[in-house]
Amino acid sequence: MQRFHVCSHLRRPLTNPRRGLAFGVLLTVLLFMCKPLAAQQQVTGRVVSAINGEPLQGVTVTVQHTNIRALTDDGGLYRIAAASDAVLVFTSIGYETAEEAVRSRREVNAFLEPAESALQEVEVNAGYYTVKDRERTGSISRITAKEIAKQPIRNPMEAMIGRMPGVFIEQGTGVPGGGFRIQIRGRNSISSGNRPLYIVDGVPFPAESVNNSMGTTILMGATAERGSPLDGINPSDIESIEVLKDADATAIYGSRGANGVVLITTKKGRIGKPRLQAGFSTGFGEVANRLELLNTEQWLAMREQAFWNDGLEPTAANAPDLLEWDRSRYTDWQDVLIGGTARSNRLHASISGGGSGTSFLLSGNYMDEGSVYPSADKYRKYGALFNMHHTSADNRLEIGFSFNAVGSANTLPTTDFTGSAIDMSPMAPPVYKEDGSLSWEHYNAMANPLAIAATSYRADNTNLNTQLQLGYRLMEGLRIKLAVGYNRLVLDEITKWPARMYNPGFGITTSEAFYGRGHNGTLTVEPQVFYDRQFPQGELNVLFGGSYQQTRHHQESFVGTGFTNEGMLDNMSFAPDLRVADVSGSQYRYAAAFARVNYRHNGRYIVNLTARRDGSSRFGPDKRFANFGAVGAAWLFSEEQPIKEHLPFLSFGKLRGSYGVTGNDQIADYGYMHTYSPTDRPFLGAIGMLPDRHANPDYSWETNHKLEAALELGLFRDRIGLEIGVYRNRSSSQLLGYPLSAVTGMQSVQQNLAATVQNSGWEFLLRTVNVQRGRFRWETHFNISLPRNKLIAYPGLESSSHRNTLEIGRSLNLSRRYILLGVDPETGTYAFEQDANGTLVRRLFDTDSRYYGGLQNDFQYGRLSLSVFLQFTDKRGEGLFASFPAPPGSLYSNQPVQVMEGEGTLVQRYTRGSSAEYRRFGESDRTLVDASFIRLKNVALSYSLPASVVRRLGAGNITFSVTGQNLLTWTGYDGLDPETANSRVLPPLRTITFGARVQF
Repeated sequence: MQRFHVCSHLRRPLTNPRRGLAFGVLLTVLLFMCKPLAAQQQVTGRVVSAINGEPLQGVTVTVQHTNIRALTDDGGLYRIAAASDAVLVFTSIGYETAEEAVRSRREVNAFLEPAESALQEVEVNAGYYTVKDRERTGSISRITAKEIAKQPIRNPMEAMIGRMPGVFIEQGTGVPGGGFRIQIRGRNSISSGNRPLYIVDGVPFPAESVNNSMGTTILMGATAERGSPLDGINPSDIESIEVLKDADATAIYGSRGANGVVLITTKKGRIGKPRLQAGFSTGFGEVANRLELLNTEQWLAMREQAFWNDGLEPTAANAPDLLEWDRSRYTDWQDVLIGGTARSNRLHASISGGGSGTSFLLSGNYMDEGSVYPSADKYRKYGALFNMHHTSADNRLEIGFSFNAVGSANTLPTTDFTGSAIDMSPMAPPVYKEDGSLSWEHYNAMANPLAIAATSYRADNTNLNTQLQLGYRLMEGLRIKLAVGYNRLVLDEITKWPARMYNPGFGITTSEAFYGRGHNGTLTVEPQVFYDRQFPQGELNVLFGGSYQQTRHHQESFVGTGFTNEGMLDNMSFAPDLRVADVSGSQYRYAAAFARVNYRHNGRYIVNLTARRDGSSRFGPDKRFANFGAVGAAWLFSEEQPIKEHLPFLSFGKLRGSYGVTGNDQIADYGYMHTYSPTDRPFLGAIGMLPDRHANPDYSWETNHKLEAALELGLFRDRIGLEIGVYRNRSSSQLLGYPLSAVTGMQSVQQNLAATVQNSGWEFLLRTVNVQRGRFRWETHFNISLPRNKLIAYPGLESSSHRNTLEIGRSLNLSRRYILLGVDPETGTYAFEQDANGTLVRRLFDTDSRYYGGLQNDFQYGRLSLSVFLQFTDKRGEGLFASFPAPPGSLYSNQPVQVMEGEGTLVQRYTRGSSAEYRRFGESDRTLVDASFIRLKNVALSYSLPASVVRRLGAGNITFSVTGQNLLTWTGYDGLDPETANSRVLPPLRTITFGARVQF
């Protein structure tokens, strides 16, 4: 049989020229068809954001010049058939199109860049509404779950430190569950509250703990700082944290937002196939710095010199260390008392998904964390989050429900051992006997540092935060909404003091215990009406709403004594003698009506008007209501045609400004009424009452006038982003407790004074994409705040109770100090400046921070990412010598090695007893020092496994990470830690955490 091959037949010579042209075209087509096709192969890979390396869902992957395409799943993974020489095209809304040549690879990953101006398209939570970042007229700072996930933290406040301009946060202690101090654009009030308003999923969250612990009754050591209510929120559940700062952003919350608003939004479910995520991490923490204290040889030299200076003969009673203790013993008490390793473990799992307009998320988490103290006790926290959102098929009805429950069990000691760690003599005898019991040889209850370890403490804290939202679209552009929320915070405490913690020589044979219980309950009801309308050249958004809040607080505590059996301490009903230590309660009610009108014209001009009428139960019947409002405006000048034509490098430009008035009612409940306090001792079996505060039903709201202007720029397709803001806030009609003469029978009266406090400053935020080349990306974020606080008016200051602590024209944060001149060579004691009359001079010193901020660098190379964050703060604080209450030479206090450098010249002569001069030294300008620092706050390194490996393991994404917190600190501060600026307080720990996260 003869075979006929078209391609070979067409290669024969052609003699007809006209036929040759036609056949030439046909030949070209057929030769291309006859070309052997490249072999097809299965190509897999992952598509991620070039900004943060997060997987991108729904990206279209197309084989170039074909109809072959695929979509990425929840983990950013795709699978497609492509030839070895094909080119894959990746497209997604909001991102630049990317192309990758296969080149015979089986795995092809892609990194998509945000499209021009995509960053400004991000929606920001502004409280009652959301707004695109490019269109906001107010000042709002934001961090997301991505930034939070990089930090091994237990409290959301810690995630915000140094990352937001205008938001100053300090961690008060390294003890788990400890408190934080936050100020948003400075201190507005002289004596009223300066705390921001916390809103979690639309529900007000308590700003204060319900802690009842009687730490002051403990016999030794500083009470460990506790009481951060936000510890009741798990950071792993948070989707974003927004901080509202200026009048335009905060006015919608009225008086409650006078000191700023912190909005916390938890994660929500997404429609799609069920997605399971789980993560685990384990880590350890330790004190990063140690003080250099006297060793045994130096201690003995100091003590012997002190007795010689005092002209006294050492005896077994006043100098056991010189006559009875082992002179060769040396103990590093910092190592014993705060030198341990704080172990931590975290576990988190969630499942989310949904379909047909309904989405859900269910998550659970657990955390435990130890301490560096000589104790096996821990701080444990566990929680569950559930939320659901449903939209009807006709998109008219919306239902949203969220439920977040968090519990914690804290058994850590109530005492901070840091003070004892620096006080103890380096040659002090052992604190335990060989059988493990407390040693009382050479010790008493005040001196044995571990006597307090025999106590037992437990605090069980539960927090419930829930909200129901109902929305309905009545017609096109008109919808109504009702939000009902409830928050309940409950704390149960018990502290046990067994008899064995005391020296048997004291004759104490019975035990005692403290029992406390407190709870806050907050109910909110907020109806809202939204109206939206499109115009040919603009868009109008109108919001009307009302708000009702009721908060009930109750706490009670009891002390049980006379227990002869330590095992009965857990139940106060077994107490032979039970007395009431405190019973108190209060109710706060707040109501408001508010409106917001927003108009955007031609996509360039934006005006935002807000009005609110607030009512608070904390004022008298005729002063409870007040009106507040704000106006904000923005001009997107980058949308102007001349600027587009002549400034092509400008991708985004906006000028915005705002002005408004808010109020402040952060004062005690019932402050306008007569108040009384119970007497210390009963009379004839009854508890008497003493007058405490005089009634004043006429005092009213503090008012805060806020003014701001800002410039926002995006350059070179948003490779550079810059935001510069300047603000001035003036808080007037200050609410102060004015002291009264004792003849009135009252201690004080609450009233408005014509005092005015001003906070002003500059804020800078810079974002740059330094390198974007292939699979490598380097991005930098920098922020700095330059705040200024000043008292600009206070009529009658010289005759007020604040005359010694405030000064017009200066900050509210002043410290009154003696002026140290040196050591008097004749007496060997400290000498201080005196006036012409011989009176000691005391001056006021400013302790404000002049600037603070942070610098973050993010590096991404393929599946490997690295984040490095530096925090910096300028501040003043208590120096090293302020932490030693007893003078050099005392038996009850070790000293820093600096005291050996110049006795009688730089340091007053050694003495075994205290003196008025040394007490003044602790309150002098010498102990107020520069505590500025730069801290390597966070380093996070993560790696995602290749898609081919993940597929074989049956998962969608697997990431391993290692993170470090508080790793290095550069400072000239001479104490233990510049942030706490108190060497008797446990500083924030240096922690290293290893983790893994898997997604199915």
